[in-house]
Amino acid sequence: MRRGDREFFAAEVAEGGAPRLIEDAMADLAITFHWSPAVMDEMSVSELLGWREHAARRSRPTEKPGKR
Repeated sequence: MRRGDREFFAAEVAEGGAPRLIEDAMADLAITFHWSPAVMDEMSVSELLGWREHAARRSRPTEKPGKR
C-alpha cells in the first residue's frame, strides 16, 4: 500500500462506504483489532477495507431478543 497517495486510494474504492482517507480506515482497525500501522501497510486497499467492514460489524451494538 502506498501511504500518502490519496489519488491511488480514491481510484481503487467506490464512492460511498469508503473512508475519505486511508488513515481513517487504519485508525478504525487500530482501535478495534489493536493492529500497528506496520501490519496494515502490508495490506492491499481492498483487504484493508474488508477488515474495516469486519471492525464496523464488531463495533455495532447487537439487539438482544425481546429488547427494543
